[in-house]
Amino acid sequence: MNDYQRTALIDCTGIYTIEEFFQRYLDSTNPRFPANFGRNLDALWDAIEGGGPGCPVDFDHLHFINLQQFVDELGGPDSPWYQALRRVARDATEVKLTLSLGGTS
Repeated sequence: MNDYQRTALIDCTGIYTIEEFFQRYLDSTNPRFPANFGRNLDALWDAIEGGGPGCPVDFDHLHFINLQQFVDELGGPDSPWYQALRRVARDATEVKLTLSLGGTS
């Protein structure tokens, strides 16, 4: 068991675009000031690390599952955008991010 008690399970099934990815994030987390969230990785970083617009106030762990189809649309796991998302997940300290290409396992 980890120290994270409030996990948002964000199912990325059927996501093909970055816009859809961020909309699914917003729909799944009911964050603070969603209309002001920038829908990019810098905005995600500001939200999870600094409490900026889009901050998931009810969760301290975001687990993105079923990312494979979306990652394939981006050009595969070596695509620059997915690699940047992995860096955000690796470096985040205030809200943990877990990225799973498949389901929860």
